[in-house]
Order: sequence, then C-alpha cells, then structure tokens
Amino acid sequence: CYLDRDDSEAAPEVVRAIQARGMRWLDCRAPHRLVRLPLADFLALAREGFAFGPTKPWWLHFFRLRYQTARATYRALYSRFAVKALIQHQEASWQPNAQADGLEQAGGIMVGTHWSSYPGYVLNTHTHPQHVYFVWGRFMRETLERKGHTIQRLLPSGLSILPDRGTPPPARRLRKGLDFVLAAFDSSVAFHVFHAARDVSAFYGLVLGLLEEHKTWGAVAKRKGSGLDDLASLPGGRELAARARALVTEGRLVFAEHTVSPATVSQETDLTVCFSVNTPGI
Repeated sequence: CYLDRDDSEAAPEVVRAIQARGMRWLDCRAPHRLVRLPLADFLALAREGFAFGPTKPWWLHFFRLRYQTARATYRALYSRFAVKALIQHQEASWQPNAQADGLEQAGGIMVGTHWSSYPGYVLNTHTHPQHVYFVWGRFMRETLERKGHTIQRLLPSGLSILPDRGTPPPARRLRKGLDFVLAAFDSSVAFHVFHAARDVSAFYGLVLGLLEEHKTWGAVAKRKGSGLDDLASLPGGRELAARARALVTEGRLVFAEHTVSPATVSQETDLTVCFSVNTPGI
C-alpha cells in the first residue's frame, strides 16, 4: 500500500487496517527519504542545475530541474521496490507526471482510478498521465476527452465501491425508533476544488440543524478526516463538535470509522447527502 497524499495520513488506525489485511505499506509523502539517487543521476541533475542561460526564463529552468529531480527520485524508488503497476489516486498538479515517467523508466505502468468530481469541474492542471485509466461510462469519458489528457488507454469500469463483508452498517448503532436516517459524507477542502473549510462547517451546520429540528431523525456521518475528533478544527468547530456530541449521546448520530466502505455506511439509511460531488454520494 502506497500513501502519498496529504489527506492519507499514516495514522495508527490506518496502519492497523492495512496490516490487518496482510499488506505492506510505504509512507511516500517524502519519497526522497526512502532512496539514494545513483551517482549518474546526481551528476546529471547537477549539470542541469548549472546549465542556466540568458535565453531561458529562470522560472522555467528551476521548474524543469525540479521535475527532473522528482522523476529521478521516483524512478529510484520504484526500481528499489520493483514496482510494476501503481494504482494511484492523486490527480492535481504536475507531480503525477513525474511519477508516471519515473515508473515507466523503472519498467512499470501507472493505473488510474475514477475521480467523481469531473462533472463539477475539469481543470487543465489535472493532466492525467496514467498509462491505463478507468472511467464510469460515456459521459466521464467524453468529459476527459474534451479537456484533453495524456492517458494511453482509457477504459470503462464498473462501480468501484462495494459493501464490506461481515461489517454491520453503522446505522444499527443508532437508537431504535427513528423515523428517518441520513448518511452524510464530507470531502476535502482545497483551492483547486473550490472548497473552503467554512463550506464544510456550513454543511455540518445544516445536517446537525435538521437533526435538532426533527427529534425522530438520525444520521451516520463519514468524514474525510478523523471523525468527531477533528470537527473542532473547522471554523466554528467547537460549537459544531458540542452539538454533534449531544446528538451522539442521544443515540441519533454516529460517526463511521474511516475503514468502513461508503456503501456500508449508506446501508439501512433513507437518504445520502454529500458535501460536493464525491464518490460516496454517487
């Protein structure tokens, strides 16, 4: 298992879940700490660094050097661990291009999985350098083709999220006798997805408000973060966390563990509500 996104922390509960499946894992958010570049690569980068001329813009020179450094680092990393196929889910910026180039030079391929925000926006900063990429049907394929991409094989796929085997739906932990149960999913906040932390606060404010107004309603929430614990870090989060804890105490709100499939979270609920267009909601 390969962790390289800022929102995929190597938290103790994440590590335990990975190891429980008999899998090895790497924290690759800082790949340069895992490898030493071969002397030939180091010398080539040094030559590139000093090859600065008056006809080349300084920003282009340093970006090219940074890209080549990242590519060499990923090539060394994937060669060290003999990676032949990397199934990755990190789309933004130029970094995946360096990953894909380094992986190809190490003898492997990059396989991409679908990201459900495409209908909401498609930015040119998302270059999609994967060798093989799976999309959900014709609409998503046409969206990518209109934007442009560098994918070598664009293939259709089925729904990738399935219920957990042997895991009871979290809704069963709610108190008995509720008339209506929501499944609530939030999402990441970042400038390139046009989401701010205050928007997540507003989302939870609406969900909690519905539960407070309707005394026979309940909800199962699945956070992108660490459940109820980091709710207080949002704008106005202390108040939100206090309101949420009161509902948890009443048995009308449950926070699902991060390891539980969204399909399992939604089981035995009446309506799914989402912050943003995201995979759990779909």
